[in-house]
Amino acid sequence: MMATSQGSCLRRRSASSPEAALRTSGKVRSVVYLAAYVPKAGDGFAEVDAVAPATPAFRKCFVKDEAARALAINAAKAKDLLYHDVAAGIAAAAMTRLKPQPLEPYGSAKIGGTAEALAKIPRSAIIAEEDRVLAPDAQVALAERAGVPFEKVPTGHCPFLSAPKRVADLLLGVKG
Repeated sequence: MMATSQGSCLRRRSASSPEAALRTSGKVRSVVYLAAYVPKAGDGFAEVDAVAPATPAFRKCFVKDEAARALAINAAKAKDLLYHDVAAGIAAAAMTRLKPQPLEPYGSAKIGGTAEALAKIPRSAIIAEEDRVLAPDAQVALAERAGVPFEKVPTGHCPFLSAPKRVADLLLGVKG
């Protein structure tokens, strides 16, 4: 199971949360965090954001819509932060898929279970060394704080778009 970016801690009861991995015992072999917040048991957005906030440049891309209770990303401002190392056509297609995110999980979503239960799920992280959204040193700090081993890739925030073969090789355990 892979969790990317903020989805690693904001999706309550989603398929990408470690809590979901616990509930689907026997069906999930591991959780991999890709250019993502790496939470500990009990963490919510506030806890991981306190350790590893999004870069100031990326925070300027957010547009809060109180009426819709959503947080949108200004795609034009965010393009160079999210997709600076992604082929132009792929980046353009990805920008059309950016959608507003509900505000509710930012305040209420928590990683369920105990540290002991979470430790039963093999977890690892892939750190994006050229990330302009979540600083690489912040990704490392979160992984170390959670006791999660990590590897690094020389990519920006979306390695699944800029270096899909490298990500696939890491997921399959291929060295090189």
